[in-house]
Amino acid sequence: MKRVGLRTLFLSLIVLGVYGGVVVALTQETPATKVTLPTLPPKSVLYPGVYDEEGCLRLAPDEGGRVCPPAHGVASLAHDPRVSANLKGFRGPHYTDTVTGQGIVLLHDTLNYATAGNWSVAGLVRNESLRDAGVVTVTATLLDSAGTVIEKVSAQAPVVGLRPGEPSPFVVRSQVPVHQVAKVEWLVDEQPLRTPVTRDFLVQTYYQLPYGVATVRGKARQDAPYPYVLAAGFRNLGRPVSNPRLVAAWLDEQGRVLWVESASLADGFVSTIDKDGIALFDQVKVSDPAIAGKLIDQTLMLWVMGE
Repeated sequence: MKRVGLRTLFLSLIVLGVYGGVVVALTQETPATKVTLPTLPPKSVLYPGVYDEEGCLRLAPDEGGRVCPPAHGVASLAHDPRVSANLKGFRGPHYTDTVTGQGIVLLHDTLNYATAGNWSVAGLVRNESLRDAGVVTVTATLLDSAGTVIEKVSAQAPVVGLRPGEPSPFVVRSQVPVHQVAKVEWLVDEQPLRTPVTRDFLVQTYYQLPYGVATVRGKARQDAPYPYVLAAGFRNLGRPVSNPRLVAAWLDEQGRVLWVESASLADGFVSTIDKDGIALFDQVKVSDPAIAGKLIDQTLMLWVMGE
């Protein structure tokens, strides 16, 4: 992915949603509806013998016997980007438990436009419908100051089968220089899936290595010139799954999408992972100094899907 800058463009945005073949304007007047979240099994089921039924960590008697988490209410995910969720096949913010019924919507506050070179943008869409979505395509129509269309560019969101309330990142790129674009018209389209997907995974982040740092925890790295590294995997909680894939996105301090990556299974793993199987993805490595040095401190979002 090319670098996405940090400026806010003074663009006139016209946002339309295409859902079920019908084009609808996105408004804030549609009543909100609660949806069922794809919650993970309790810790006592995921880690039997490690956690008890109350979610308390089991310890030896000489270590205190058990350690329980603090009691607190369940935070609502209703359109609050500050609340991070850990759900089946997903980890991160911008997942909502209350949808508007407006189909697939663009999350304006997450849009991050290139500041120089060719026009590009990274951002998030979200499924605000009451059913699973299929393949989402984001189209930007670029216009000049006179309102003349310069170019139409599209990109598919890498996460397919979005569940109600679930976001997905996207990146749209153009060959048009940034300074020529005065206005953007958006269209978000959704088409059915050709192959069913499953999302029944416990997403696992194993470690991140900072960019440009030669030593981590007293041990020398062997990957000079020391890219940023993300190591992630999953535990399969459902049926046997083929061709699992990881999608990762990083949000900057303003909540805008800074970078998007994807990864397939690491070498050594068979293409089909059985129930309760654990697998690793290829390490995600970023070497661009302008981006890589920032990623270790940014908000990380992760998705896992498979066929």
